[in-house]
Amino acid sequence: MSGRGGRSRAARATLLSSLFPGLGQLYNRDWAKAIVMITLALALLIALRAALASVLGAAGAVAVSVIQMTDLERGDAWEHLLPALAHPTVQSCVRRSLLPPLIALCVLLLWSMTDAYRGGRRETNSPAETGPAPI
Repeated sequence: MSGRGGRSRAARATLLSSLFPGLGQLYNRDWAKAIVMITLALALLIALRAALASVLGAAGAVAVSVIQMTDLERGDAWEHLLPALAHPTVQSCVRRSLLPPLIALCVLLLWSMTDAYRGGRRETNSPAETGPAPI
């Protein structure tokens, strides 16, 4: 296969991994890496969802402590939720629970994209695709 085909395959694998970690490895038929990356990504997404619920819960608690009960009955609590996100308690919760899984997910995404690109380039340089060696 030509160099252009190798870049094209590597680009497709990278694009797939940018959509979700591990998809590029599936495209490159690297099954073990794909399973590991998809499993890690799903675990990090679950952790991220739990952390987000924790942050929103803390923001809701701060917002409720600031507003009066009559505002809650009218449904105006949502306008107090965004300013509550700037409260030090909520900011601490963001740093402690939300940032670690978010950063880990970004690192996994970049690792998956890089590995998929390298795997796509390696696939095109394999002896099976270039044909038998001359005798």
